[in-house]
Amino acid sequence: MSPAWQIFGILAFVLQILFVGLMQHKGLFRRYPFLFLYSLVLLLAGVIEWATLERQNYAAYYWSNEIVLQILLLLTMLHFIYVALTHDRARVRKVVLIGLAIGVISFSLASITPDPPRPVRADRYATYFMTLLSRNLSFCSALLNIVLWNSLLHYRRRDTQMLMLAAGVGIFTTGKAIGHSMRMIDRALTIPGNSIVVVSGLLALAVWIWACWALRPSSSTPRPLDQPTPSNSHAG
Repeated sequence: MSPAWQIFGILAFVLQILFVGLMQHKGLFRRYPFLFLYSLVLLLAGVIEWATLERQNYAAYYWSNEIVLQILLLLTMLHFIYVALTHDRARVRKVVLIGLAIGVISFSLASITPDPPRPVRADRYATYFMTLLSRNLSFCSALLNIVLWNSLLHYRRRDTQMLMLAAGVGIFTTGKAIGHSMRMIDRALTIPGNSIVVVSGLLALAVWIWACWALRPSSSTPRPLDQPTPSNSHAG
């Protein structure tokens, strides 16, 4: 491993520990349980990957961790939407349907894919499929930010902390989608693609840490847009 990747790895490990500690210290693990679980699994996955880096079956460890982490990020975004829809009686059905739709679409697009843009050896096809699946899940998780913003707008809920945490997810998942796509297009783009994935992960951790440290959860009462706001327009 090159010195640059070692520096990135150490920096990521430090940021991960800081993020877990902040969520614990601020009590945010109760408000954002899936994001806290993701942070714990991310820390554990990093240790496992470093310990198995020189092993022949490293790819199996990497992709197992990757899919688990992608699912946890997806659950994190769905939980954000669930919280944003607090006063929607159908919020459970809506969140479940969105989650199922994303899972089916992501797996289907990875399975029913056209010929690879570059030749892929038979022993590398599993890696190619997992890259596709990870890219699709990342793209769908990033799109969930739009659903979240729409939900917060509809209920006039100003939750800056949740929005910034979701923005961190968007940065990370968008970077992963771009990086994985580059890796599939051309082998020469593998290192730039991996770099985008790593840098986007570091930026996401920085945003999450800032959001936990500097911002507070919303304490305002949400209200749908079609519900009138109290005013004194009829006074007198």
